[in-house]
Amino acid sequence: MMNRVCSSFENIAELRTLGNKLDQHTKIDMFFKKGTDYEKVQNHRLIWNLSKEKVANAVNVNFQIIQHRDIFGSVCDALGNLNLDVKGRLDDSGDYVKADIIFQGQKEIKDGSKGIQLGIRVSNSNNKKSAFRLEMYAFRIVCQNGMSSGNMIPEVRDAQIHFGIEKIDMTVVQAMIEKFVKKVINNSDKLQELVNESIKDSIEWEILEKIMKHNIAGKKILIEIVKKLGVQTIETIDKKSGRTITLFDCEKTKKFTRWQLYNCLTEYLSHDLQLKSSAITHLELSSQTILKNSFEKLKVLCTK
Repeated sequence: MMNRVCSSFENIAELRTLGNKLDQHTKIDMFFKKGTDYEKVQNHRLIWNLSKEKVANAVNVNFQIIQHRDIFGSVCDALGNLNLDVKGRLDDSGDYVKADIIFQGQKEIKDGSKGIQLGIRVSNSNNKKSAFRLEMYAFRIVCQNGMSSGNMIPEVRDAQIHFGIEKIDMTVVQAMIEKFVKKVINNSDKLQELVNESIKDSIEWEILEKIMKHNIAGKKILIEIVKKLGVQTIETIDKKSGRTITLFDCEKTKKFTRWQLYNCLTEYLSHDLQLKSSAITHLELSSQTILKNSFEKLKVLCTK
């Protein structure tokens, strides 16, 4: 069972309240048994989750804890200073937490439907899963799909690594967040360009199937994405192995756009709360790769 809680918020005050309830962590000494005695491990410590009374991970002695509550306090202060109206979702896994924050009333990205709202994704961990990270985030209104930009637009990705001798100054973090939010708003045109290109870019199913199999790991996930594209699936028995296999039934010449495929991936990501963190990370990277690369380039990549 995954210890994961997803909560919605409608304003900065509600985000601050959620943030104040997040787990807290501390570093404790590690010991190893030598004969009948116990000796302290010199270069490593354990991260102890104070809220759940469990070990999060073993870390280098220079690992700096950044408390979730401090991060989201700084986020709320930064958003308040910028006078932004926000809403979104906070995804809390205890040692790792992320929030997708949508800016209300800012410039919308056009997608041929109801539009896309800009925002940021804030993530932090005290188990070495992630640095404190900021990314551009966007929200497609018509289907309520979340879109993490990740490596699509390098100008709007920032990270604070949890290492160093000096304690991390949260006033510096707050200034970093404010600067980052401004960069996101100013880079909306670059995201619009990616959307425009992907809407125009189409390819036949015969090639798309190969691209999908190359970029989407896991048979179950692949089948679900294919279904969202409107492609029929057929279960049959493989004559050689005797196992049940799934085939995709679609005309080879039927075309799909890159925007269609990208949105099927983000829809699956946005609405399946049972996905494991490894699957989420994989699908986010896959969706970003698909949005930022033309089908022609993806076709070349999947043949390497």
